[in-house]
Amino acid sequence: MFVDNRSNFRPRLNATDLDPDKSAACISLRVAYGITPAGLVLAEALEEPSDSLGVTSLCLGSSWSLRGSVHAQRARVTCQDVIVRAGTRSPVSIRVWGERRWTRTGSGFVPSAPLAWSSLALSAQVAFGGTKKLPPGMVNGLPHPGLTISEPRNPIGLGLQHEEEGALGEALPQIEFVDAPMASPCARPDPAVLWLEQANALLRVPTHARPDEANEVELLLRFLHPAHHRAWGKRLDPGDAVLITGASKAPVAFDLSESPVVVSMRQNRAWKRIGSHVRHVAIDLDRSRVEILYGHSASYSSAKPVTDVRVEARVAS
Repeated sequence: MFVDNRSNFRPRLNATDLDPDKSAACISLRVAYGITPAGLVLAEALEEPSDSLGVTSLCLGSSWSLRGSVHAQRARVTCQDVIVRAGTRSPVSIRVWGERRWTRTGSGFVPSAPLAWSSLALSAQVAFGGTKKLPPGMVNGLPHPGLTISEPRNPIGLGLQHEEEGALGEALPQIEFVDAPMASPCARPDPAVLWLEQANALLRVPTHARPDEANEVELLLRFLHPAHHRAWGKRLDPGDAVLITGASKAPVAFDLSESPVVVSMRQNRAWKRIGSHVRHVAIDLDRSRVEILYGHSASYSSAKPVTDVRVEARVAS
């Protein structure tokens, strides 16, 4: 399949056989935008998508990721909620806490009162997770010479406990999903890891789970992005609104931009323009920057294959 790229962007083509009689092709494109009061402004064309998350040809849905610092909206804040709304989907709510530790009560353990904070990075290091070294002892009635246990979804986080008695004075996560709080020292809530590159992502993917086929990419996403099942959903399209409240005094709001290119595919002698959708939105609060991964995809009969793809810069209307 020949790609005639007449634009200044760097798209990538991926073609996949869906079954013996049907195939699919997708042009993927990464573009960076600046967030301004007037909306998104084109910043730069990025290199072509090169990893497993950027080459699947089945554009079935859209996801988002978020990083950066949350700033307290008033003095002496100990707890603040950040809410992310994307299109018409249900919002995702993240609670940001000041430092807390487990304290003992008559019947068990409770978190201490949170300390005040002024800003906190949405880092995997303060989401639920962690790695612990256990001294020699007994586990499940059997002796062991010493163990290292990790939370596979986020081994660099906070809050992982092997047993309740060891929790006294230990730190709790500082970012968590509102509907999945750390309810007890040995709880295993969803880590609020919101960015694909965090938490030693590639090291956390079991060898047997690394997919080779495009239809297994969602499985990979769940390992690389623990919050993926919350941030992924039905397609996001150009014009859909993204609104983030609680991260700073002013909301972060923008509408998703249209793909800056037009893609056409040719079957036999007929050219057909292919629509696009937003596959992933990566939001960086500190840099006021958004990277959007667009997908221009189409399925077609294997008996009438696509022979050529043409990519042209979109003309502003």
